[in-house]
Amino acid sequence: MIASYINTLKEIYARPRNVVDSYVHTDHSDYQSPLFFMLIGAVIVVLLTSILVNFDVDVTSAVPEVENEQLQELSEQMFLTDVLISTQFLPLILILFLVPMLSVAGMLFLRSYTEGFFSLLILNSYLVGAVMIPLLLLIPLWSFSGMSLADPALNTNIPGVIVAAAGLWVYKNYFHLSDFMGWIRMLSAFITGYIMFILMKGLASSILGYIIFALRRIAEMSGNGG
Repeated sequence: MIASYINTLKEIYARPRNVVDSYVHTDHSDYQSPLFFMLIGAVIVVLLTSILVNFDVDVTSAVPEVENEQLQELSEQMFLTDVLISTQFLPLILILFLVPMLSVAGMLFLRSYTEGFFSLLILNSYLVGAVMIPLLLLIPLWSFSGMSLADPALNTNIPGVIVAAAGLWVYKNYFHLSDFMGWIRMLSAFITGYIMFILMKGLASSILGYIIFALRRIAEMSGNGG
């Protein structure tokens, strides 16, 4: 399994069309399936970052103070949830949201360069799987920079640069574009997809943060009532 993962990782960076076409057009691909490829990379990154990085983030100073105590707690919980899914659990969020968002954007800008939505879905699944290992570069930055993970530079900007660099490299080697408009379409597809991913991530963190806050309040009220 590990040998298959490494072989797929090397090939998706060097010759991604071989990997994608092999999965789309044959019944028995020589490469790892996109789902397992993403999940193995995500498990590796989440485990290593959870072990090596302290995610006990103090968000109090990052959230504006309000007079209502419950509203303050809710704001802090939602902000903390956003920080954690943008750092510790970023690989899982990439799988959930970046794959479909890039595929939808690809249908808008790259339809003439692909064989349809399914082909884009497979390409972007392999792309997200390939992005996982470069995310390990964040471990020393998160651990030794001296900055709080609540800083947008650490939880949004730098991870975004890593994802974009790795993702666009895969796109470049897959599409082999030589014309200026082709490059514009490729960049537009990736940027649009990533913006939609950020919006979906923000919505998900707000909903999840609210649910966690509500469950904790219910637990506290139940405890007080008992």
